[in-house]
Amino acid sequence: MHIEDFSGKRVHFVGIGGVSMSSLAKFLHGWGYQVTGSDQNDSPVLDALRALGIPCAVGHSAANIQGSDLAVYTAAADTSNPELAWAQAHGVPLMSRGTLLGQLMQRYPVSMGVAGTHGKTTTSSMLATILELTGRNPTIHLGGVLPLIGSAGKMGGKDVFVAEACEYKDSFLMLHPTDSILLNIDADHLDYFRDLDHIQTSFAAYCALHPAHGYILGNGEDPRVRQVLAGAPCATETFGLTPDCDWQAASLTCQQGCYAYDALHHGEKAAHVVLEVPGRHNVANSLAALAMAVHYGVDPQEAADSLRRYGGAKRRMEKIGERDGVLLYHDYAHHPTEVRATLDAMAGLTQGALICVFQPHTYSRTKLLFDDWTRAFDAAAHLLILDIYAAREANPGTISSAMLAEAIAAKHPDCRYAPSFQDAAAMALERAHPGDLILTLGAGDVEKVHDFILRG
Repeated sequence: MHIEDFSGKRVHFVGIGGVSMSSLAKFLHGWGYQVTGSDQNDSPVLDALRALGIPCAVGHSAANIQGSDLAVYTAAADTSNPELAWAQAHGVPLMSRGTLLGQLMQRYPVSMGVAGTHGKTTTSSMLATILELTGRNPTIHLGGVLPLIGSAGKMGGKDVFVAEACEYKDSFLMLHPTDSILLNIDADHLDYFRDLDHIQTSFAAYCALHPAHGYILGNGEDPRVRQVLAGAPCATETFGLTPDCDWQAASLTCQQGCYAYDALHHGEKAAHVVLEVPGRHNVANSLAALAMAVHYGVDPQEAADSLRRYGGAKRRMEKIGERDGVLLYHDYAHHPTEVRATLDAMAGLTQGALICVFQPHTYSRTKLLFDDWTRAFDAAAHLLILDIYAAREANPGTISSAMLAEAIAAKHPDCRYAPSFQDAAAMALERAHPGDLILTLGAGDVEKVHDFILRG
């Protein structure tokens, strides 16, 4: 089954409000498909789709999918969804989001995937920015909104496609990359993967998808990435901050949390990079984006100059505003490794205290990485923990944010459980003074705390 078999027919997106699904829906709509969709809650994303002429229903119902020729669904959906259940009962073909994305990538002679447990959205956004600003007119499919294009996706020319390659439920094994960045291999999505070895095996299978003429750029400081690269069927290079990497970030300097460095290729200076986004982790992210762009044919210094114009993606160290001299930021981090990197970066933006409001994402991640969470918040002077954002999961009754807050409080000078957004806002403001920074963290709806902070 191929998406081209349904050209001109009605394709229904179950969960169309997600950034990935909404971008794919816009692609098909632009190519002449009859696109409809539904999502559990109304949102500005649905309003934007409706403005394009794409009907979007609120709530999942069998009535939404009747008359459709194909249903597209995300990895988080299951047959308990009434629309998918009706489709299966009535013979409506089903296609996963990953399969659709992979089939669209096949239309392009160069399809770049950005894979890894952490940093996919930032690195793919940086790569898209370079290609866009240097006139390559890429087709773009991201996991977050890139302000440069005002969206998470964009139909560009016919030469190059840039896409995030998500490992959850092995969805990236449905893709068709020619070139890829492999950022890291870490323990996550343990509701699906058995363990870290299972995750590495999946990344190896992803790399095996590349053609012999392809190219994979991997993190040379990650031992598991190096092991995967060793079995790749195509040319490979490494990036990192150590001299044994093919692409190295050297001579680092830092000003107000933002880094500058020399990008070296095989020991020779290729470009000088100055970043306008904070965090040491963004040195590696930007170096990977630059190296991939150079492999594609972009001049190294032009790539570096484009990176300086990158101001971040939505929900990635995004400045929300300010109240009474207190800076307000939000970040999507929802894994201990990401949280540590983000807090370290945010600490460089303020001379005052860093106040963190964290919303754990999924019961399984909170429980399975429990010990890691107790060590993830050292850079925050004050920590407030909201209830777990369930996302796709039911409450098992064996883990809670109150339990996590109690465990962290045994090691942290000020960690408290906050029962609501309003409570979290009040508790954060009680602790804040001019010059401090309040950071909301999480992949759910934790940024709503800022509404209460700003309205006072």
